[in-house]
Order: sequence, then structure tokens, then C-alpha cells
Amino acid sequence: EPVAQLDAHGRELALAALAAAAAGGAAVLVATQNSDLVAASCSSVTLLAGGRLVRQGPSGEVLADPATWALGIAEPAEQRLARLLDDIGEAR
Repeated sequence: EPVAQLDAHGRELALAALAAAAAGGAAVLVATQNSDLVAASCSSVTLLAGGRLVRQGPSGEVLADPATWALGIAEPAEQRLARLLDDIGEAR
């Protein structure tokens, strides 16, 4: 949880450092329960449950799948808002 317990400025600094490392060719592994962080910062995701690999793939694809939410992984807030607005538009 690289940004847990950090204020907004500290979070920005930590995420910038991780992004710089990745841009420099380093593989960066982030363990977190924060789906918003993953959606915004990670290119791929690996989900573990009960000590087993349950899902792996591009973060956008995995986090957009309702089967992922059924595992107790929260849908990223920005994605959820966009989906709800689409649903409202379709209902009209």
C-alpha cells in the first residue's frame, strides 16, 4: 500500500516516483486494495483471493468486468460514474 496514510501531496510524490521508475524501464509491483489507484496508475493487474490467482490482465479490462466486482473488488469511482451516467442516458 504505497500511498496509504499519505496526504494528497505525499501521494502525488509517491505516485510520481513510481511512474518515473516505470518510465525508466523498471518493473513496479504495487500491492493495494485501492482500485482507483490501480485504474489510474497500473497497466496490468493480478488478483489474488484465498492465496490463489483468480484474474490477471490489463487493468482497464479486469476492473471493468462485473465478475471482478463479484470478488469484492470495488469498481473504480471514475469508471462507475461513467457507467451510471451511460445507464441514465439509455433509460431516457
